[in-house]
Amino acid sequence: MEWALPVGEYLELLEFEADIAQISDLIILFSESEGSIAELGAFSVIDEIARRMLVFVDHKNYADTSFISLGPLGFLTRKHGDEYVSVLQLQDLGIEDIKKPGDIDLDAFLKATDGPIKFRLSEKVEPTTFDGTRNGHITKLITGLVQYYAALTLDEIETLLFCMGIPKTPQEIKKHLNCAELFEWVQKEKRGITTYYAAIEGGNALYFELRPEYRSIDRVRWRSDVLNYWRHNDAERFASIQVALRKAKS
Repeated sequence: MEWALPVGEYLELLEFEADIAQISDLIILFSESEGSIAELGAFSVIDEIARRMLVFVDHKNYADTSFISLGPLGFLTRKHGDEYVSVLQLQDLGIEDIKKPGDIDLDAFLKATDGPIKFRLSEKVEPTTFDGTRNGHITKLITGLVQYYAALTLDEIETLLFCMGIPKTPQEIKKHLNCAELFEWVQKEKRGITTYYAAIEGGNALYFELRPEYRSIDRVRWRSDVLNYWRHNDAERFASIQVALRKAKS
């Protein structure tokens, strides 16, 4: 997928790609150009991204003692394992130069990439404790808040984050919402002068435990009560929630 700037609030492409990468199940990178080499170098040193990566590189570049093999690729395999880098044999693909893929054998290409992708997807990425310095965690936190309240405004999200000791500017929050919208976790809809961000599906981007001194809550009952409250007290918000729920079912 190609991006054209600006993307929502994002003005820097690498910043946008890095934030998207942090909330992806698997990041597949084909190292065949200067642009992909820059991404490889930037992503491989960010642990939250690196542990989700699968890099495909042709055998010529892999064998060459270059920046790629001695730098990011070597770092990635040493820290995470050989399965993070898959080498493509050009002769098997029917081409001589990775930068000239016009005559590539697509069946051979699919066969060469299918196994490594399925293997990496089968590996479970363990959940991590919330880290407020990681943008991916903030995006999932905001998504989780929207899911728990069914629909929120930008001001409400900003207030909740402030109360949790994680203050963010409206522009920063909009960037996280851009990512959540791209993954179709939330839907943005303006009604009148108010913009709502409604949860498209009722998953659990955020899981939390209450402190022992607080009474436990029934999470299913909580969401039901929230929906009932909006139904009787905020018709516009409830309408946005219904639109998002219909999208989830379509």
